[in-house]
Parts: sequence; C-alpha cells; structure tokens
Amino acid sequence: MPTITYEPIQTYTISGSSTGSVTFNSIPTIYTELKIVASIGAVESENDLYVVMNGDNTSSNYGYGGIAGWQTGSPATNSTVEFKSTSYAGCLVDYYGPPALGGLGQHQVVISIPDPQGSHWKIVRSNSVNYKPAGTPGVRGGVDELISVWKNNAAITSLTITQGGPRTWLAGSRITLFGLKGA
Repeated sequence: MPTITYEPIQTYTISGSSTGSVTFNSIPTIYTELKIVASIGAVESENDLYVVMNGDNTSSNYGYGGIAGWQTGSPATNSTVEFKSTSYAGCLVDYYGPPALGGLGQHQVVISIPDPQGSHWKIVRSNSVNYKPAGTPGVRGGVDELISVWKNNAAITSLTITQGGPRTWLAGSRITLFGLKGA
C-alpha cells in the first residue's frame, strides 16, 4: 500500500492580536485533497470558525449539518445540539457553543476537503476540540463534527478561514494548509 503524504502548502502564524482571518490564495490544482490544521486562541464571545471558498460570501451557497457538545458551569453541565442550516456565508467548521457562554478559548481544528478541483459541489468535513483554561467563566470545552457543502462546481483556488464576531485571534495561533497529490 502506498504511503499517503500531505505536503505543506502554506502556514500562517499570528504575531499580533488583531487578526481574525487568513486567506490561502493561488492554491495549486495538483492536489486531490486539501487539509487545514489550525490551533487558534481567541478572546471574544463569538468564536465559530468558517471557511469561505474562492471569496464567495453568499450565504445561500453554503449549507452544513453536524453535532456539537460542550460542558458549562461549575459543577459541570453537559449539553449537545444537532443542527443544520444555510445561514452562514461560509462552511461552518468549528461551533463553539452559545455566544453568551464564550470568552477566552483555544480551538484545535482539522478540516478536510476531498477533490477540491472536481466539477461538483465541494464537501468540507471538520472536527474540532475547544477548551478554556481552568477558572475561565462560560463554556469549559466542546467537541464537534461538522459536514458542510459549498454549492459551486468551480475548482477551489482560495480559502479564507474566518471567525464570527469581533475577529481577533491571539498571537501564536497557527493555521497550515496541506495538499495531497493524486494516488
């Protein structure tokens, strides 16, 4: 069986605290799958993450579904939610729970986009883990598994990772785009 190797295409490491989105432009068409691995620290109450394809921010061109669970309070209370929607201008890839429960948090996200050059709607699969330091109010942590779709047949040439709300990430946050060449 051949070895599967993802090649790093580009990495962003946030050096300040005023960034809340990054864009990978001019993505080569030689890859059969794209993967984004992100470790993002955020301080706002609305920390959901989205992927915008080719600059298309028309919400009706996206849809998603999935399941998320999180833990709140002291003592801990567990919550889960299943959802589907088409109301976001991008593929939802990380759901951080109710905005009112937010605050300082860390996102660990893996995003997979199979066949980014195919002439069909694009599927985006993501899973993430979110957590907060001990003693921080609000959501303690959460996990989610999401499937999104970009309703467009165009090849993917750019991806923007962006955050809902005030859009500020902590210094040291890191986002890397990888590509898998044909088998």
